[in-house]
Amino acid sequence: MLVLSYSVKKREIEVARSRIKSIWFDANFIKVSDDEVQFLTQGDLEKKDVVMSLWHNNLTMLLVTNGEKVADISTG
Repeated sequence: MLVLSYSVKKREIEVARSRIKSIWFDANFIKVSDDEVQFLTQGDLEKKDVVMSLWHNNLTMLLVTNGEKVADISTG
């Protein structure tokens, strides 16, 4: 199991986005907030394909949270 954690707040936006995406495909379980999905995709969260664009074949689960509530869980 490989655990990856990344804080975006202290880095330049494009550098942070690039670094996160560079390790994204190594993860098999990813938990992100809806804000982080929007940051990574720069897309409309209301569209399922925007969230699913973060899915890759190594993933077992993609968990997207909305504050204290779970917004979306996908297993493929």
